[in-house]
Amino acid sequence: LDVGRGWWLRAYPVYLQPDRHQAVLLASDTLELQAEESAALLATINAHFAADGLCLQAPHPQRWYLQLPEADVIQTTPLPEVMGQGINEHLPQGKHRQQWHGWLNELQMLLHQHPVNQQRMQAGKLPVNSVWLWGEGTLPAVKSSDFDWVYGDDTLIAALAQFTGARYASIANLNVRTVTGRCLVVNNTCYNSVKEKDVFSWMSCIEAIQNQYLQSLQVILKLHADYQVTLLPANGQRFHMTRKHLPRWWQRRHSLDTFLSV
Repeated sequence: LDVGRGWWLRAYPVYLQPDRHQAVLLASDTLELQAEESAALLATINAHFAADGLCLQAPHPQRWYLQLPEADVIQTTPLPEVMGQGINEHLPQGKHRQQWHGWLNELQMLLHQHPVNQQRMQAGKLPVNSVWLWGEGTLPAVKSSDFDWVYGDDTLIAALAQFTGARYASIANLNVRTVTGRCLVVNNTCYNSVKEKDVFSWMSCIEAIQNQYLQSLQVILKLHADYQVTLLPANGQRFHMTRKHLPRWWQRRHSLDTFLSV
């Protein structure tokens, strides 16, 4: 997409399950929309909202976007924070919230009897009965990256690497013993464990990271005085290590999982 102009929102297709008092957001990526399904749904949605100046675009069947010529005064909640929760308190807020809530209600009614959803339910699949609006903003100025290489398996991480000029590769191609330069490794394999509050799965994931990466990095630090490693566990803490930190035998050693909490 040409994202250099205008104000953008993510409008991801989702499944909302009615509860006693409100709808609960239960599925997004797991809907596994196909390209032809996405195109058919968007054709109906865009035809209905053309008079309102709304037009959704889908460079990927699961990732829909809404572009407006100017910013609107609304605040949204990121989809991962709402997953598995009731949506009422997470709907768009701000000056024009009533208008946005009205559009969402219209869209849900539009999708309710859509042929694509009828076919999906007949096939035992969840329907797409709403979209989740989030991530509002404009494209920032291009900034250079602090890293030469970025490793990960996430669409957003890949896009940010491309945007800042860093080279990107799948984390499957990472060999910590041979990396050179400034490298950022984004491993989000533990995310689902944290989201689902599955402590045992999370501990297994942490153990795998320690065995797969950190033990090798410790060996490398012993061999290279100019190497340094920084661990950011996404809980507000930061751990930094160089070779001079390794021989501090008087300090009690702790395994990684003692520093991190779900």
